[in-house]
Amino acid sequence: MEKDITPKELEDQQNELCDVGVVALIVTLVNINSDALVFLECIRLGIAVLENGNEKLQQAFLEEFNTERGETFLGALHAHIQQSLEDLKAGYAETTLTGSAHSKLTNHATIQAILRFLMKIQAIHRFLQLLCENHNIRLQEYIHKQSIGPMGSSGNLVNDVLIILLFDLVFREDTLKNVIRSVTRNGVSILLTALLGLIVIYLFSIVGYVYLRDDFTIQTANGEEEWCDSLLMCIVTTMNNGLRNGGGIGDVLRVRSKDEPLYGGRVVYDLMFYFIVIIIIMNLIFGVIIDTFADLRAEKNDTEDNMKNTCYVCGLSRTAFDSSSRAATFEQHTLTEHNVWDYVYFMTHLRIKDSTEFTGPESYVKRMLDERDNSWFPRMQAISLLQRDKHEDQADIRTLKGELHTTNNKLDDLTNELVSVQRTIKSQHTSMAREAQRRDANNRIATRRTTNSYYQ
Repeated sequence: MEKDITPKELEDQQNELCDVGVVALIVTLVNINSDALVFLECIRLGIAVLENGNEKLQQAFLEEFNTERGETFLGALHAHIQQSLEDLKAGYAETTLTGSAHSKLTNHATIQAILRFLMKIQAIHRFLQLLCENHNIRLQEYIHKQSIGPMGSSGNLVNDVLIILLFDLVFREDTLKNVIRSVTRNGVSILLTALLGLIVIYLFSIVGYVYLRDDFTIQTANGEEEWCDSLLMCIVTTMNNGLRNGGGIGDVLRVRSKDEPLYGGRVVYDLMFYFIVIIIIMNLIFGVIIDTFADLRAEKNDTEDNMKNTCYVCGLSRTAFDSSSRAATFEQHTLTEHNVWDYVYFMTHLRIKDSTEFTGPESYVKRMLDERDNSWFPRMQAISLLQRDKHEDQADIRTLKGELHTTNNKLDDLTNELVSVQRTIKSQHTSMAREAQRRDANNRIATRRTTNSYYQ
């Protein structure tokens, strides 16, 4: 019966093996032997001595890896992995090509090859895991920076180059694209404004170098230092500290006593730098960026609104369908009448179909597609709207017919009234004529009587 070994006893035994050169033995055996079984036993020996993450053995492996044998050792690991993959592929190909009479035998051989491959890969993985046990940063970094096979720089979270790949997120999100475009779209304006700022800073640097050189005393870790002993250093100091402080260059310069000469000039210098550089020029640059971003966001909103409320095929808006209860809704129109994918499938169908089997409409559309002519699309037209217009036209016709019938009836009534008026006027005219004749006759009789009585 085997006696259980305590972790302390295991560590002591591992340290003894390390002292007698077990690490060099493992590395040498792996380097000089190409036999798979010997390699596997050497890796298992390495796993045994590294169990529980013995730091002394880890350090010994690291020192061994820093020699020429270390690169050969990692190359041997890679070679055995590649050979296992080739054997696995060969066994699978043999299984595929052999007949049914040998299927059981070949399947058994393939399974054995897979098991050997898994055993070897598992052993290598466990060995590398134990090498970096307890977060051995030096070994992790060493293995990471190798240029041989899978132990090479395959990338991890501490890679200083692959971090650039995270910027792929910018090309996946429209909002982040607009953030970049807010700077690049009006890049010329921003650069010209920045150039103006540099000219102004250069002017302030010259004034500071000539008149206020003693005030450019900045507190550092080594005490106070003069940061304006040359015009170049004065420009660098003014730009570096002036732009990064909210109050301008005056926040970092020496505080001048009110009794010192040029105190008023220093006040004017600080205020002018603050108002011109910090308030005006910096806000001009920020304003260009913010306004550009606002414009891009408005364009994005307009595009999204157009995509949601305008049919891609015919170009009709949602209001054209919602204004009448007889027409289909906008959603029904885009799903059934003018489904974009239906048009895509139709164009794909025309591209793969034999031209000799085209119908008349298909030939017409195919010719339009070849000419890049989209006039075959139903621009500003929809079946549901045509049906609605047809119903509305019929309703208008019925309304016009009713109005025409009413007008005819009114016209008949007016005609009858005119005839009646004509008859009345004619009868009145006849009566008046008779009355006039009667009065004339009476007047003649009266005249004769008067004449006869006069002569008598």
